[in-house]
Amino acid sequence: MATRQAMSICDPSRRSGNYQPSIWTDERVQSLTGNSTVKREENRERINVLKEQTRNLIREKQQVAEQLQLIDHLQQLGVAYHFKDEIVEVLSRLHASLDHVSSQLKDDLHATALLFRFLRANGFSVSQDLFETFRDEIGNFEVRCENQIRGLLSLYEASYIEKEGETVLKEAMDFATEQLKEFMEEGSVPESGDLRDQHRGFIEAFRGDDTINPLLLEFAKLDFNMVQDAYKSELRELSGKLICI
Repeated sequence: MATRQAMSICDPSRRSGNYQPSIWTDERVQSLTGNSTVKREENRERINVLKEQTRNLIREKQQVAEQLQLIDHLQQLGVAYHFKDEIVEVLSRLHASLDHVSSQLKDDLHATALLFRFLRANGFSVSQDLFETFRDEIGNFEVRCENQIRGLLSLYEASYIEKEGETVLKEAMDFATEQLKEFMEEGSVPESGDLRDQHRGFIEAFRGDDTINPLLLEFAKLDFNMVQDAYKSELRELSGKLICI
């Protein structure tokens, strides 16, 4: 019996799948431009300076709400990973005096929700009872919480890390969802798809935010650009290797 010959991957008789050609041709990939070597080095040096300044800012003695807001800005700008040790150090200190800290934040739903989310997300033991100060005698969230848009957003995020049987967090999610929907209907809050955008979106959004330190914004922009530049370089290098195969 004749031996069956393997079909060549270049056999013109094979039927085409009619796929559209990719826009990422070798020429386009190779045309991706990044910063020059000198510019990259300048950016790297500036980033190192800003990183140290940010590290000092995290370690500064501040009001609890300000420390939590700083950590939130770092996370939303996508640069918190640079400061894991410093952030855990701050959270450890807050957790060690949690009763005192929570009493300081008894009128600040936003900061309380940030504290809860950061502690639990980083492995610290924290109870849902942290939110009891915002509930009335029959267990409903108080009217004073209804107009705190930032607080409601933070409460909504915090409620996502509930554990089984934590009814307070389940009620917190329902309450925050209902109130935010009302704000959205009134046009006071952007559509949910815009609430948590990509890092670049946050950088643009924070341009006019007086609460964010300009140092953080500059650091985030340079860090984002440097990462993108690295991706472009890797893509060009990979494309060059494929061409040679």
